[in-house]
Amino acid sequence: MNKQLISVIVPVYKVEKYLEKCVCSILGQTYHNIEILLIDDGSPDNCGKMCDELSVSSDSRIHVIHKENGGLSDARNRGIEEAKGNWLAFVDSDDYIAPDMYERLLKAALVNDSQMAVTGISYIHEISKEEVSFELPVQTLTNREAIEYFLRSKNDNEYMCNKIFQKELFEDVRFPLGKWYEDICIMPLLLHKCKNVTMIDGKGYYYLQRESGITQSPDIVKQMDGIYAKMQKIQFLKEHYPEFIPYSKRELLELCKFMLQLINQFGWDKYKKQRKELLFIYRQNMKETYYMSILDYLFLPMAGIFPKVYVELILFSKYLRRKK
Repeated sequence: MNKQLISVIVPVYKVEKYLEKCVCSILGQTYHNIEILLIDDGSPDNCGKMCDELSVSSDSRIHVIHKENGGLSDARNRGIEEAKGNWLAFVDSDDYIAPDMYERLLKAALVNDSQMAVTGISYIHEISKEEVSFELPVQTLTNREAIEYFLRSKNDNEYMCNKIFQKELFEDVRFPLGKWYEDICIMPLLLHKCKNVTMIDGKGYYYLQRESGITQSPDIVKQMDGIYAKMQKIQFLKEHYPEFIPYSKRELLELCKFMLQLINQFGWDKYKKQRKELLFIYRQNMKETYYMSILDYLFLPMAGIFPKVYVELILFSKYLRRKK
């Protein structure tokens, strides 16, 4: 086990306040055979300098790569190219991890001959310090079972950061450049290439919630990438796992409704293009799934004539289903 090198890829951009805690949590792992790739993504603050200082003064396992700003996906891709490990892991530079996270994940993966291992996540609110945790059942799943589990689950299992991966999984897989929600785009591809996936108990990854939330300050354009990522996932399922399409379409429809609700609340006239696209996506997918309720069916003809009324009605329909 100790011969297995884990390459931990940490994109760094404007995180002066959090970087040292993040790196220290990786250096403090009970499993020592790791390399830490700090990818300075052209950060305009002192992060680049901090990375260099950490590599000199802290530990020889830290390697710093400076590059022009290209975004999270580009930084992760660079880390994949530079990694020397048998296993890859990803940590966001404002988060931190439990001391035994990688030891437990690697042990579980090797024992079960898995190409991916997953642990639970805790969300820590930066201001209130409130913690919300999602732990996983201990189990080993085939790739088909894992894809179904991830589709059914609401616990953000498509994140990259609470997992370790055999490097071979990334042989022909890279994060899409210039897109948000890049994890959603590639996770089905990685799961498909696995023989099996192991989940362990406990919470190993601590995700710092720095913002007050999308509903407080929505970035509709950014969130549209989430819609496109889920549509891309549906296309992948059509080719390989058509029986799971209904789960993914339900998720897509709920996200469309949420986005329409935000537009209705924050920018009906400002986001005309996005509203039009969302209504088209919603209507097309409603026609192709059994998820349509009687109310949805009755409201659908109004979409093209009275779009604002239609949005209000489908949100009301969603409210009624929740009340049940």
